[in-house]
Order: sequence, then C-alpha cells, then structure tokens
Amino acid sequence: MMLMIRSLSIFAFSILLCISLIQFSNAQSSQDKRIDSLQTFINDNYRANWNAIPDSARLLLHLAQQINNKQAEADANKYLGVFYFRTSNQDSSIFFYSRAAAINKELGNTLELAKNTLNIGMSYKNLGDFERTVENSLEAARYFEEVKDYKGISIVYNMVGSVYYYQNRLDEAETYMRLYLENAIKAKDSYEIVSANQNLGAILSASGKIDESIDYLIAAKDGHKKNGNKLGEATNSINLGIIFYDKEEYYVSVPYFEEAYEVAKELDNNRILLESIVNLVGAYSNLDRHSEALKLSTEGIALAQESKDEYMEMKIYEKRALSFTNLSDYKNAYIALSNFQVLKHSFINIENLNNIADLETL
Repeated sequence: MMLMIRSLSIFAFSILLCISLIQFSNAQSSQDKRIDSLQTFINDNYRANWNAIPDSARLLLHLAQQINNKQAEADANKYLGVFYFRTSNQDSSIFFYSRAAAINKELGNTLELAKNTLNIGMSYKNLGDFERTVENSLEAARYFEEVKDYKGISIVYNMVGSVYYYQNRLDEAETYMRLYLENAIKAKDSYEIVSANQNLGAILSASGKIDESIDYLIAAKDGHKKNGNKLGEATNSINLGIIFYDKEEYYVSVPYFEEAYEVAKELDNNRILLESIVNLVGAYSNLDRHSEALKLSTEGIALAQESKDEYMEMKIYEKRALSFTNLSDYKNAYIALSNFQVLKHSFINIENLNNIADLETL
C-alpha cells in the first residue's frame, strides 16, 4: 500500500512538472511573439515615427533580457543607438551601439558587429572626433572583409576618405576614395559607384588634378542620369562646367551649364537654377553672346530676388556688368556694378554679424 501511494506521488509530481514546463514554454512563446511584433513595429516606423521608438526599443530590451534572447537584446540596443544618433545625442548613441556590438561579438554575428562598429564611427564623426572615427571605421572594414560584404567595405572607405577630405589631407582622402570605388564596383552597387566617382572627382579637383577629375565627374553625371537622379545629374553638370570655365574653355562649359539649367527648371529647383544662370551668363559674356547673357541675367535677378538669395543676385550683377562692359555700354555696366557692390557689402556685413554672434555664444 505504501509503495502504491509513493508511486502515485511521483506520478502527481511528474504531472505538475510537465504542466509547469508547458506553462513556461507557453510564456516564452508569448514573449517571442511580443518580441517579433515589437521588432516589426520598430523596423516599420523608425525612419518616420521617432517618438514611438525609444519606448518600444526599451520594452524590447526588457523582454529580450527576461528570456535571455541575446540577438533581440543586441537589436534593441541598436535601435536605441539609431534613435539617439538621429536625434543628435551622439554620446548615448555610442553607448547603445557599443552594447549591441559587444553582444554581437559574443554571438559571432560578424555582419551586425561590423554595422554597429561603423555606426560608432559615424557617431564620433558627428562629435568631430576624427581620430576615433577612422579607428572605428577601419575596425568595421575588417569585420566586413571577414564576411566579404563589399558594400559595407565601400561605405567604410567613403567615411574615412570624407574625414581626410574635411581635414584637407587630400592624398589620404584620394587613397580611400579609390578604395571606395573599387569595392563599390565589387559590390555591383550602381548608387555607390556613382557616389564614389563623384567624391573622387571632387577630391582630385581640390588636389589640382583637374584633367584627371573630369573622367570621374563625367562617370558620376552619367551614372546619376542612368539611376534617374536628376538633381545629382544637374549638380555634376555644373561641376564639370565650372572646371572648363576655369580653364577658359567657355565653349565646352556652356552645354554642361545649359543641361543643368534645363534639369533645374524641370525639378523647380531654384538654387541649382540660379547656379546655372550665374555660370551661363559668365560663359555667354566671354563668348560675346551678350544678348543671351543679358536676357538670362534679367531672369536670374528676378528669381534671386524672389528667392531672397542675395549672394546669387550679387554674382549675377557681377556677370551682367561684364556683358555691358564688353558691349561698351558703360552706363548700364556702372548700374550693374553698383548693384553688385551694394549686395557685396550687405553680404559681407551679414557674414560679419554671424561671426560676431558665433563668438558671443562660445
């Protein structure tokens, strides 16, 4: 009889244990579903609905820690890093990206580790700490190389090249921009290839390697056109036009400026349109196409005044004065030059006031 009672007790305990395990499993399954739901919500909203992200990410972090879901914990930290990065709290973004990186390193998730490390570098860039930017970026490159993620590698080298460009370390900037282009080509990413050509062209131009820069800027312009990026196409047309203008090859520069003018009209982009007009007026004047220059300068002055863009209005008056001078119409040349001088003094005074304001806030 005693044996029967004991076996019944063991049987009852087994049932209780089984029920407990089922309840635990159900609870964990419920938590997993909530985690999946939160991750879906954050992924769908983090670019547009910022206010919803911190609370959702913190709840995700709490749930992940409860059931020891390390990948979800890493993701929650990453989301918080993204939020603080986008809202210009770089110290907090570094903190959360670093936590995400540590977990992904522990899990052996090299691709996510690479992304986290690159994001840490971006945060340091926003803080102006370029040494740590480069250090973290190159560390990220090593991780991207481990998983042969060429797009990731290309983005890293773009970052490093940009930092050296900002520091006017043009030789190093060129080296990394060439690596950017090389890896963008390996990744077969048309948008990164265009960006790399554009950046490399700009750096070569800044380095005085003008003729070499032209091929890259043409490749960038053609790439933007192929990708349907009309703004990028117009910007590169202006850049190419300016190069030939500065070389006094005005007849070569004109088609580039005219192309930018037409695209800017199509896009209704006043800034690009004004830049096109300024340069076209100058090129037409130097080619003795004065009637076209004066007609376009009238359009440009009206547009600059409408846009309240005194700088561009000033530049147009300067080019307009050149046309009148070349036509020996000294009266109108004097009027245009006087307007140029008035706007120039106004512009300089505004700059000085801004500089004083900056000094007062230090």
